Amino acid sequence: MKELYTYINKVKMLLVLGLCLFLMSCGEDSFLDRRELYRINNLNARVSVELDWEEHFGEIPSGMSLYTYNEKHGVQVELSNNVKSRDILRKEGIYSLLVYNLTPSEFGSLDFYDMNNLDSARVKLTSIQQYKNKKGWDEGVVYQREPEDFGIARDTIEISQDMVASTYQQRLEHYYEGIDRDTAVYVFHESPKKINIPLEVRVRVNGINNMKSVIGSIDQFADGWYVGQGHASSTEGIHLLDNFKVELDAPNSKDGWIVTTISTFGLPWGKQTAAQRDSTSNRLSLYFTLRNGEPIIFTYDVGNLIRYVEVTENRMGVTTEVVLELQLIINTNTYSHMDSPTLPDVTGGDDDSNASGFTAEVDDWENGGTVDVGL
Repeated sequence: MKELYTYINKVKMLLVLGLCLFLMSCGEDSFLDRRELYRINNLNARVSVELDWEEHFGEIPSGMSLYTYNEKHGVQVELSNNVKSRDILRKEGIYSLLVYNLTPSEFGSLDFYDMNNLDSARVKLTSIQQYKNKKGWDEGVVYQREPEDFGIARDTIEISQDMVASTYQQRLEHYYEGIDRDTAVYVFHESPKKINIPLEVRVRVNGINNMKSVIGSIDQFADGWYVGQGHASSTEGIHLLDNFKVELDAPNSKDGWIVTTISTFGLPWGKQTAAQRDSTSNRLSLYFTLRNGEPIIFTYDVGNLIRYVEVTENRMGVTTEVVLELQLIINTNTYSHMDSPTLPDVTGGDDDSNASGFTAEVDDWENGGTVDVGL
């Protein structure tokens, strides 16, 4: 038996020696080429994604998330504080590219869902937690938060065999000649766009000098955004309007406007154009507190009054196109069928007769007048 083991060991040694002699006869370069040829089948192309945030997003964020989607290679995610350029390594194929500012955990107003599936990837607005509902006013109402600035770039990129080959050539140059290249093989240029849709609400108020404060809400606005499909959700929520400003017709005037602008995801998918809505599609509610502390409530069906507008040279004009500006005006001078709020003359309370003591905060509501204006 001992002789058999000795024989087997000798055979093994001869085989190893023969293999070494074969490899040596191939030459160093030939051996390395074979090793690299074996690896090239799994080689990535090195490409760069360069981003211009200022063109459409308006500012440079502190971080970003970059996703690529491919049927064969799945989802790959890159998180980076270098928001102007990101080098990525990807195998040959066609990829869907998604880039947005920050990371999911950095948003307080957004929850992220199904990010591994581009078709269903979406964000949803979180609820306002610190707000305390008022008795006799909005008991049981849950308001959705205004979305923080959210910028998205969507594209389809192709990683070709030439890109892979060029990356492979760079590796060979580095291996044999010690050459390091700082630039990627190919550059994809992207410009993320801010998807937030401002909504301006302007309401003509007669007897505005009798107002102490006002707060309101508007319902049936989109509660989310499909980041892969590039449109608002069809599901809805209610926005709180709690930061009105007063624009008097003239100093010490008894009449004027209340105005506020909020950030939204716009009207729900399927109701984005005026032809898809009627008056009941949206309801505006306004809750005034008069100077003597008495509350009065106005409600308006305004679905057919909300318009997309475009801003040129600081001027707003109504447009039939769906653009990223919305405006709602309640004004008897503009809409003859619409009764704008008229506040009754009151005595007592604040001495200020021109609403200069105006504030967006209100006390708890008690029983007061309610005016329901139908169209």
